[in-house]
Amino acid sequence: MNQSYLLGGARLINSNRIRDYEEKDLAAMVEIYNQARAPVACFVAKDVTEGELRALIVGEEVQLVVNKTDGLLGFVSVWKQERFIHHLYIRPEYQSVGLGQRLIAACVARYGLPLSLKSLIANKKACNFYERHDWIGLVDGTGLDGPYRHYWLRDI
Repeated sequence: MNQSYLLGGARLINSNRIRDYEEKDLAAMVEIYNQARAPVACFVAKDVTEGELRALIVGEEVQLVVNKTDGLLGFVSVWKQERFIHHLYIRPEYQSVGLGQRLIAACVARYGLPLSLKSLIANKKACNFYERHDWIGLVDGTGLDGPYRHYWLRDI
């Protein structure tokens, strides 16, 4: 059992908090989305606009991780009916400090288990993150951006 989802990661700064999305957050979310995807060459789609990201999250619940000093640091969007994580992005300079774990813990608390998501197989950093944190990749497929793996988190 991986307790890091419940604890939020050992290296987190105490000033970080999780809150729900507000329309005023959209510009910062677009910046994070574009910055986080830029170094990952496997994505076909390039930068998005506010209107495009708004369309991508329609019908989803969005939670954000923020702190007083740096503002919005990352976000997760979930298709509630299926407990499917559609987007999980962290500002590049804040990756690998437990914020992704913290957002997933918030999803577990709100929606319960199981949760699922898809990750492009070519996105090795993301796949390694999920596999390190007890996600199980059971199904592979091919989408618009290429081959992906469908992961499930069933028990923590």
